[in-house]
Amino acid sequence: MTRTGAAPASAPSAAIIEPASADHAVVPTDLGLDVDTADRALLLGQWYGLRGLPDVYVSVVMPAAIARSLLDGRERTVNRLEPVESKALDYLVAFDLGKFDLGFALGTGHPRLGWSQRPPPASIDRTLPGPDGIDRAARSRSPAW
Repeated sequence: MTRTGAAPASAPSAAIIEPASADHAVVPTDLGLDVDTADRALLLGQWYGLRGLPDVYVSVVMPAAIARSLLDGRERTVNRLEPVESKALDYLVAFDLGKFDLGFALGTGHPRLGWSQRPPPASIDRTLPGPDGIDRAARSRSPAW
């Protein structure tokens, strides 16, 4: 299948997909986003621009299509997928945060940005100050895609 309506170079990098799934496309229904494609088919792992929303991108992926090298235990943070979840269709939306001014408010249940007591200890990476790699609300620049 020919890729049409691909996102501009400023979009995130495409997902690393198994070669056997590289040409697999889906036609999303009831997505509610006006994807900038010549047809409605979206190739798995590719990013597409949205009409009227510059610097916003959409992608679809099925975990079963992700490259085996990423899922076969190389990374200790990637758990094995069950059959149902590996066939789930996941919709992803990305925003170029360098083009938007976003704000946030600290929550009342866990007003810090460090690790919460809720996740299982095995899922906590103690080399990071928090789950997002930060532990303070100091303003910082977002990393490049």
